Amino acid sequence: MWINEVMDFFEWLLPYSASWFGGAVFAMVVFGLLLHLKAPRRGRKRLSLVQHFTIILVCIILFIGGHSLFVHESDGGRVLGGFIYQDAVEKFLLVMPDSTTDEVISAFGGWTEPEAVWTLGSLIAIRVFSALLVGTLMGSLLVYVDRVPKIHHLLERIFKG
Repeated sequence: MWINEVMDFFEWLLPYSASWFGGAVFAMVVFGLLLHLKAPRRGRKRLSLVQHFTIILVCIILFIGGHSLFVHESDGGRVLGGFIYQDAVEKFLLVMPDSTTDEVISAFGGWTEPEAVWTLGSLIAIRVFSALLVGTLMGSLLVYVDRVPKIHHLLERIFKG
């Protein structure tokens, strides 16, 4: 069914569920900020479609680059990993420097415990970074949608009425 495919896509996009809350909050902040910048003001130009497109393109490039580096999957499980290994993992890598990421993770708790492989700070940093990029992307897309006159008038009626 198509709902399962959509859910799989979103799980692939951000495998850590708390990042969705942060991303949604940041999307609203970006949406409000871009709406503020979009409105014409005296002495200031409004934000153009090219600037919106640039923001969206940069977010997509950064997210795909970060996603390919930090989202690991094996046996159907997805883990958003970090970039600094725990001390025990560092010692393991000194002994076996040619180990792949899969070998390292399977030697230290598998895919169910990323905290056993990466430091908590690096895990949080990647999760926050992913949430911010997804939030910026969603907020920018919402501003694009807001440019459609029928949707803009509907939103005005909802929020002012």
